[in-house]
Amino acid sequence: MSSSAPSHQTAVLLPTASVAIFSRHAETLEAARALTQDWRFARVTVEAHEGDTDTAIATYQRNSSPDMLMVQTDNIDEGFTDKLGELAGCCEEKTAAVVVGPVNDVALYRRLITMGVSDYLVHPVKVETLAEVIARALLERLGVMDSRLLVLLGTKGGVGTSALAQAAAWTAAEKLGQKTLLLDMAGGWSSLGVGMGFDPTTTLSEAARVSNRGSAEDLQRMFHAASPKLSVLASGGDVMLERAIAHGQMESILDMVLPQFPLVILDTSGAPESVRQKAVVRANGLFLVSTPALSALRLSRTLIQEIRSLRADADKVLRLVINMAGTNPASEVREGDIKEALEVEPSAVIPFLPKLFMGCESEGQKILDIREGEALAMSKIAPLMRSTVLQGMLEGSADKDKDKADAGGGFLANLFKKK
Repeated sequence: MSSSAPSHQTAVLLPTASVAIFSRHAETLEAARALTQDWRFARVTVEAHEGDTDTAIATYQRNSSPDMLMVQTDNIDEGFTDKLGELAGCCEEKTAAVVVGPVNDVALYRRLITMGVSDYLVHPVKVETLAEVIARALLERLGVMDSRLLVLLGTKGGVGTSALAQAAAWTAAEKLGQKTLLLDMAGGWSSLGVGMGFDPTTTLSEAARVSNRGSAEDLQRMFHAASPKLSVLASGGDVMLERAIAHGQMESILDMVLPQFPLVILDTSGAPESVRQKAVVRANGLFLVSTPALSALRLSRTLIQEIRSLRADADKVLRLVINMAGTNPASEVREGDIKEALEVEPSAVIPFLPKLFMGCESEGQKILDIREGEALAMSKIAPLMRSTVLQGMLEGSADKDKDKADAGGGFLANLFKKK
């Protein structure tokens, strides 16, 4: 019989999972549907079914069971525990189970826990209690899923790093289904508010202060919701002629937001050098943005060498993106020559599309709303992300699921041990 108070251990982004709740009480079903508003459940699919234990049995005789199953009953006699055993026989061994009953019965609670049920709740169940119990059960079964940090680093000013960061954020959120946060480290020099359609309401230093001393909810008040799956830190109010952020402050912000978002995209094009260095070290994926111009490519070569000196796995996380190809074809370095000179093959070559990118920035248009922009997102940006940060997320999920499966697990195993 669980407490509804959120704990530090469950104040994290929950792993990818499926949860099914069976109840004939409107209050419980409404509480279940409200879980989609909890940031921790961004990767959790919650299905609320009007039904009871018999309904769940009929459902999982035909279908695979979820990672977690919750059933509500108004009857807690021996017949219910027999039905619970029948339900266990329909479920996969990894499935966790929670029961909601009508009365506070310590003896029943102990018996259910012995059977392998994760928790017993008493009706009515508040949203906060439901969220806490499900979060605890999923973390016990599946563990904490690591989020991913994608860093975009420009070789010089004017290569289009910020425009590509915004395009990557829209692509990840709208086309690849990832709950995403976009951060711009340029402080008062940031033009993100223009491109994303918001007025700056905070500064990077204030965000860092809240990350050190406040709560996740306090920091969330500084986000602009660009879409249901894309949030942006509404910074840009910093003093332009002062340093906006130090690397330790950036790390405080990242430490706060990474447990909340599966994907965090960091635009470092206007950041101080120390911030860029720390971002490179922490990145799960690093897009080095250049143009085919000789001056930009010379800087690319130097940066690649420095990145390799900082990270032994640099070639695994680093992707070279050649932007604005075709601006002046006669003066540009050819793609084959770029590979030979840098010893890195460009992972994506993006054509010069001034009307698209300048239109999006000046008019606050979403790049995916323009046919040319959507085509670019799906042909260039999405494959690049699938091969780096998103591939890492999928591999992490598979490894953790395998570890949990090998460890044995849900209430089915314990029920069979009783027989």
